Amino acid sequence: MEGTYKCIAENKANTTSSSATLQVFEKPTAELSPKPYPTFTSGDELRLTCIVNKATVNITWKKDGDEIRKRAHIFTQLDEKKGYLHIAKLVEEDIGEYSCEARNRLGNVARSTVTITQKPTAELSPNPYPTLTSGDQLRLTCIVNKATVNITWKKDGDEIRKRAHIFTQLDEKKGYLHIAKLVEEDIGEYSCEARNRLGNVARSTVTITQKPTAELSPNPYLTLNSGDQLWLTCSVNKATVNITWKKDGDQIKKTADIFRPLGQKKSYLLIAKVVEEDIGEYSCEARNILGNVARSTVTINVNSVKRSPSLMWYYIVGSMAAVIAILLVCWYIWKRRRTAAAMALPNQGEAVEMELLNVEVDEWEIEVKRVLLQDVIGRGAFGAVWRALLSSPNGRPGNRTVAAKCFTPTAGEEGRKCLMREIELGKILGESNQPNIVKFIGCVTRQVHPILIMEYLPCGDLLGYMRKCRGIKDRYYLGEGRAQDLDNYDLVLFAKQIATGMVFLGSRGVIHRDLAARNVLLDNNYVCKLTDFGMAYQNFKYGHGNAKKGCLPIKWTAPEVLLGNLAGLSTASDVWSYGIVLYEIVTLGGIPYDGWSEGNVVAQVTRGYQLPKPDHVDDKLYAMMKRCWNFNPDFRPPFENLRKRMDTYLREETYLHLLDMGSYDTTKYSRVEDLENEDAEPTARATTNAAAKRLGKWASDRR
Repeated sequence: MEGTYKCIAENKANTTSSSATLQVFEKPTAELSPKPYPTFTSGDELRLTCIVNKATVNITWKKDGDEIRKRAHIFTQLDEKKGYLHIAKLVEEDIGEYSCEARNRLGNVARSTVTITQKPTAELSPNPYPTLTSGDQLRLTCIVNKATVNITWKKDGDEIRKRAHIFTQLDEKKGYLHIAKLVEEDIGEYSCEARNRLGNVARSTVTITQKPTAELSPNPYLTLNSGDQLWLTCSVNKATVNITWKKDGDQIKKTADIFRPLGQKKSYLLIAKVVEEDIGEYSCEARNILGNVARSTVTINVNSVKRSPSLMWYYIVGSMAAVIAILLVCWYIWKRRRTAAAMALPNQGEAVEMELLNVEVDEWEIEVKRVLLQDVIGRGAFGAVWRALLSSPNGRPGNRTVAAKCFTPTAGEEGRKCLMREIELGKILGESNQPNIVKFIGCVTRQVHPILIMEYLPCGDLLGYMRKCRGIKDRYYLGEGRAQDLDNYDLVLFAKQIATGMVFLGSRGVIHRDLAARNVLLDNNYVCKLTDFGMAYQNFKYGHGNAKKGCLPIKWTAPEVLLGNLAGLSTASDVWSYGIVLYEIVTLGGIPYDGWSEGNVVAQVTRGYQLPKPDHVDDKLYAMMKRCWNFNPDFRPPFENLRKRMDTYLREETYLHLLDMGSYDTTKYSRVEDLENEDAEPTARATTNAAAKRLGKWASDRR
C-alpha cells in the first residue's frame, strides 16, 4: 500500500500530472497483564506489564488519571514491545486504577487499565478480652483498613441484630460494639468482618468468657449425727466447664458419690452415712474454659454416737464449760477493744467517744457493733469515708462491704450537724432507690459521733477515674481496678446520668450545693451516682438559715452565692455547677480556672467571666456549657432540658462530633494540683478576704 502515487490528466492540447507519497501508520495497542490483578496486603510487591505493538513509540503510566512520577520503578523496552511498572512494597495509598497508554508517531493513544485493590483487614481490640461477670460492660473495637467499605458484627457465626449498640466510622477506620450489661446469653465468640469493594472478607474473632460462679447449698449446713445423710448442691453458671469437689483442700476421690445431671448447671455430692472422719471443709470449684476458678465452701460438723453417762463425761463437760466461760470473757474484752480501735479515725490524735445518746431511732438505725471499719478511702471537711464490713442483723452469718462516713471530732459541732443533716436527707432519698444517687443503707446516731452507712462503689470517684484513664496519678483517688479508655459515648453518658440524678434531686426540692466530679461515684457498670449531700438542704425542711455556714467550693459555686445573695439560691445554682462538671468531663479531669487563686475566681466570676472553650470541644457543646453559666439564674436551662439534650446526642449518635479527642491537649490538662491563695496577687487576696467575710469559712480541699 505504501508508495508514490501519480495522477496524469491529458487532452488534445496538453498533458498534466500530480504525484503523492502514501505512508501507512498502524494504530497503537496496549494490554496490561495480569488482569484482573489479585488483591494485595500491605507490604506485597506490585508488578505490571504493558504489552504494546510495533507502532508504539512511547508508553505512559498513570494512577487514577494522573501520571505516576514517584513510588514506582518504571522502565520501557520498545524493542521487546513491553513496558514495566514495579512497586517493591505496597501501602494503602497505592490502591487505585492503574493504566498504561501507548502512543504511535501520529499521537494516537491506546489505553489499558487495571484496578489494584487491597485485601480488607480486621483486628478486634482488646483481644483476648478479660473474663466478665453478669452486669459488666462489653466494649469491642474493630480496626480496619482503607480498603474496607463495610463492617459486619457476628456472634457465634450469626449476624448481631439486637442487644448490642453498633456503630461504624469508616473515616476513622473503626467499628464499635457496646453492650451495657452482659447476661449469660451474651457469652460466645464475637467476630467483626471487613469487606472491600470486591467482596473479599477479613475476619477477626474474640471469645467473650464469663467468670465462673459457684454456690454451695445449703450453707451453712446443720450439724449432723453419725449415720445421717450429707447432701450438697453446687450451683454454677453457664461459663463453667468443669466442677471439682474437695475436702480440706484435697480432691474427693472416695467416700462420696458425685454426679452432674446432663444439661443442668448443678453438681451434687452425696454421702449416705456420715462418720466422724467426714468432718471438715467441703468446697466445690467451678472452672471456665480459660481456667478461671470460683470456689464456694461449707463446713460440715458431725456429732459422735452418744455413750452412756459416766464420771468421765462429767469431767469432760465441766472442763469444757470452764474453757468456754474463759473464752467468752476473752472474746468480750477483745471485741470491745476491736470496736474501739476500729472506730478511731486515723491522724486525729483523739479517741472516738462511744457513749450512748438518748435519741429517738427509726428503722434506719444500725447497731455500732455491726460496723467494722477497715480502710480510709476518702476525706472531707467534716469526716473520713471508710471501707467497712457490715454484719447481718441478729447474729446471722454474712458480711456486706459498705462505705461508712464517720464524723471527725476536730470538725466541731457544726461538722456533726452537717453529717446529721446528710443522714436525714439520706433517709428521705433512700426510700426512692434512684439509680443515679448513691444508695443510703443506714446510720449510727446513738453515739456521740454519728456514722452514715452507704453502698460501697469500688470504682471510686469520677474525677479520679477520668484522670487515671489517661495515666495521671491523683493522690485523692482510691478507686480499685484498671481504668478503661473513655470515648465520646462514655463522656456524654456520664453527663446524662449526672443530669438525671439532679432531676431527681430537684423533684424532691433538694439543692446539692456541692456538685462536682469529685462528688460523683462510679459503680461496677460505670454508672454515675451523686454523693456528698453534706451541704445540701431541702427548701421545705431546712430553709436558708444555714446556707452561709460550712465549706464552700468556690470554683463550682454560682455568682449569686458568691455575691452573698443567699435568698436567690435555687436549683439553678446547681445548674451553674453542672456546667463546671461538664468542663471537668470534657477535659478528662482538668482543673477549672487552672492556676487561679480562689479569691481571683470570686472577683472574676462575679464580674461575668466564663471559662474559655477547650480546643477539642465542639461549639454546640460549649454553647450549652455557657448557658449553664448565664449570670442570670432565670436564664439557665433546667436539668430536665439538659438530660433530654444529652439523651438526644446519644440516641442520634451526634455525640461523635461533640469532642475531637485527637486534638486533646494532654499537656494543658496534666496538672492535678491547684494553686492555693498564697499564690494570688495582693488585689486577689483582698477580694478573698472580702468574700470570706460575706460567706464565712470556705475551702476546696480537692480541685
